Amino acid sequence: MRRILSLLVFLQISIFYAEAQKTGFEEFNGPYAGWANVKQRFGVKANGSADDTKGLEKALDELTVTLMNFNKDKDPYVTVYLPAGTYCISKTLSLRGKMGVNIIGEDPEKTIIKWVGGDDDTMFWANGSAYFKVSRIKWDAAGKKNIKGVAIQWKEKWNDGKTRSFASLNIEVSDCSFVGALQNGIIGGTYGGQGEDGTGSNDSEITIRRCSFFNCAIGIVIRGFNALDYWVWDCRFVNCEIGLRNKHGNYHLFRSHFYNSKLSDIVNIEAIMFQLEVAIRKMPISFW
Repeated sequence: MRRILSLLVFLQISIFYAEAQKTGFEEFNGPYAGWANVKQRFGVKANGSADDTKGLEKALDELTVTLMNFNKDKDPYVTVYLPAGTYCISKTLSLRGKMGVNIIGEDPEKTIIKWVGGDDDTMFWANGSAYFKVSRIKWDAAGKKNIKGVAIQWKEKWNDGKTRSFASLNIEVSDCSFVGALQNGIIGGTYGGQGEDGTGSNDSEITIRRCSFFNCAIGIVIRGFNALDYWVWDCRFVNCEIGLRNKHGNYHLFRSHFYNSKLSDIVNIEAIMFQLEVAIRKMPISFW
C-alpha cells in the first residue's frame, strides 16, 4: 500500500512539474492582408547572416499613427509582421512616438531577432510609445555583454506636429523568449535627472504574458519611480541571477515559475505594493 501511495504522489508531482515547464503560447491568428510583411515590403532577409537593422527600422518608422494622421494615405498599416527566420540587428530598433501598433512574429520559437552589434546596448527601445503590442519573438543577445532585450523607457518629450511622444501605458509583451545571456530581458521606466536621460513619468498597465527568460542577469526590471500595475502572468524564469527586480511602483505576479535562480527569484526595493500567486519557487523573495 505504501508503495502504491508513494508512486501516486511521485506521479502527481511529476505531472505538476511537467505542466509547469510547458510554454503555452497563444494560438496564432494571422497574418492578415493589412499587415506589413517585412520580407515582402521592406526587403529584409532573415537568413541569419545579413544585417536587417535598416529594413526593420524602416518598418517601425512608417507605422501608421491615426491620432497624428501619420502615414494614413498610402498603404497604411498598424501591424509589422515578421515571418519565421533569424533577423540580425547591429543597432537598437526604436519604436518612437507610436500608438496603437503591433509587432508580431510568425512563430515564437522560429522568429528570432539576434544581436550582432557590440556590448552595452539595447535591442528594442520603445520611446514615447503607448498602446502597443510586441509578441511571438525570440530575442537573442548571442552572448554579448550588458545587452537589454525590450526597453520601455520614455526618455524625451516632443511634439513637432507630425509626430509626438506618448506616456508609456497599456503595453503588452507576450509569447516572447529572451535568450543569449541578456543583462535584462525586459526593462521599464526611467527616473529622469540623477545623471540619467528620462522624463521620469510613469509607465503603467504593462502586461507581460507567457514569456520565458533564460540565463538573464535579471529577467524583468521595473525601475520607474511611479510605475503602476505591471502584470506578469504565466512566465518562466530559468537560470537567471534574479527573476524579477522591482525598484519602485507596484506589480502583480501570477502563475509564474522560477528555476535555479542564482541570487533570488524576486527582489523588491522600496516597493509600494505587489501581489503574488506563484506556482513553483526555489529561492526567497528579497527586500532591499
